[in-house]
Amino acid sequence: MPVELRGRGIGTTLAEAAEELIRARGHESVSLSVSSENAAARRLYERLGYILAGRAPKRVTGTIRVRGGILEVDDTLLYLEKRLVDFPSARSS
Repeated sequence: MPVELRGRGIGTTLAEAAEELIRARGHESVSLSVSSENAAARRLYERLGYILAGRAPKRVTGTIRVRGGILEVDDTLLYLEKRLVDFPSARSS
């Protein structure tokens, strides 16, 4: 996201809308990958409750087409996850 748009809640709104759709489809959790170098995105996801998923980081390299342009990729991805369903706590009788 361009720096001038940060802090307006756009990322939070989009992430929460995606989580609602995933929850509505009956899924109990969501996972995603984020660049290890993208500190702003990592802070956003952590603030929203995402945690490291226990998977090893993955290095990705190669050429991809994005928005009609060619992009060379050399990045390390971290995998995060978030529970979307809270289970009721056990009640004692």
